[in-house]
Amino acid sequence: MNKGTFIEQLSSTVFLVRLKKKFYEPDAVIQTAGLFTDQWLERQIRLDLEKRFGNLREIIYKKAFAAVGGIS
Repeated sequence: MNKGTFIEQLSSTVFLVRLKKKFYEPDAVIQTAGLFTDQWLERQIRLDLEKRFGNLREIIYKKAFAAVGGIS
């Protein structure tokens, strides 16, 4: 086991993973956790990303559609 991690099995389907901040970036942890979870964590990740980058996404959409004449 890596010195920066600690894994505890809480039930047959639930694990608690403790990570040291000095070894792992929060974004890497969230993205990796998404690989091992069902749609509920995926939804949480999408909500978190929406909060952080939603405005940027809208700007990109507007520029992209403006470049092709907009949408009807």
